[in-house]
Amino acid sequence: MEDFVLGFGVEMGSGLGRTVFGERYAVAPMLDVTDRHFRTMCRMISRHATLYTEMAVDNALIRNEEFAKRALQALEVVNEDEYGVGPVVLQLGGSEPELMRQAAEVVACHGGARLFSAVNLNCGCPSDRVAGRGCFGASLMRTPERVAKVCCSIREGLNDPGIPVTVKCRIGVDDDDSFESLTRFVDTVHRYGDVNHFVIHARKAILGGLNPKQNRSVPPLKYEYVDRLMETFPNIFFSLNGGIKSIDEAEGHLRRGVHGVMLGRAVMDTPWHALAEVDSRLYSNQPRALPLWSRREILHRYGEYADRQQSEEGQSQYALAKPILNFFHGAPRNRAFKQEMMRMLLTGCPVSTCIQTAVQVLHDDVLDLLPGEAPSTNVTSQLRSGAQHSLEEIPTTTIRSAV
Repeated sequence: MEDFVLGFGVEMGSGLGRTVFGERYAVAPMLDVTDRHFRTMCRMISRHATLYTEMAVDNALIRNEEFAKRALQALEVVNEDEYGVGPVVLQLGGSEPELMRQAAEVVACHGGARLFSAVNLNCGCPSDRVAGRGCFGASLMRTPERVAKVCCSIREGLNDPGIPVTVKCRIGVDDDDSFESLTRFVDTVHRYGDVNHFVIHARKAILGGLNPKQNRSVPPLKYEYVDRLMETFPNIFFSLNGGIKSIDEAEGHLRRGVHGVMLGRAVMDTPWHALAEVDSRLYSNQPRALPLWSRREILHRYGEYADRQQSEEGQSQYALAKPILNFFHGAPRNRAFKQEMMRMLLTGCPVSTCIQTAVQVLHDDVLDLLPGEAPSTNVTSQLRSGAQHSLEEIPTTTIRSAV
């Protein structure tokens, strides 16, 4: 499969023209997780993965100008010249076409295409905070005509043909989970809402009976629904979401023909393992404007970023430290690193100081690992020797460029 070997997207003809789809690997929108700080950390690891924002609710954006400004600033990935410019998708939540048009206008006024590569409508969240508020989130799948109107309203508010409007949904809701119902939803939203990309969480949503965590595991996965959608709608892009736990699994789905994959909890729980090889394995033909950074270098830069955020914007110290707490998942002394980070945070020290102290419990072979590299076989033996080093002992000149 030539497109896959090249490492970038799928090219389609016919109704989409010759459109290249580059959203091969995406980080899912997650409430209270995928904020600006988390995405900044993700972008330091992968320059090309598509990063979704937390969902922004229409009323929250249009309530007042100052609130909207703060909200959209919180969604933006900052310092892109330093960390790399990669695709960021804004997810919106709402169900009233007029309110969504106004929310999209606010987005356009505050940057639009400068900030976001696409705007995505949430039609899949089963949380009571979303679906329980009338026709919102996963509930929208019951009314595809309304979804189409909302997508048209978002596009009208953006007033920018360069920003596509996409939809993230489930394969069904409660007992309305047949493939025929799903095809009707996709066909209606595509035909009347001009939506050409659907992110499909391959489980149905059970509203009123399961909590969000259960909805991520109890309903069975039906990947075959996405396969059948691609056969039924050859001119629409489909990304697969749900149950994908590693880049190996993601690559397997891409090799069998899925246009894109989306991972959520795997990135939250194991950010390095989920992102470190994305660029080399899935975007190998894309130019790399910035060098590869080791985990040591990423933490050094993230510490500087966190200190700026804390001093200039008064950001919460814990909120800034939260994205890196799982940075060494699976590595020797990961638990000791997290414990030391929490101990240092309680002292009120700047985040960079907390990091510099906490990494001393880790070994060089762990800290200096580059994306795509395998851990050294002598990690265990050298750990026994008690050798410990801090961030400041390795200058930034150790950054190595990609071959």
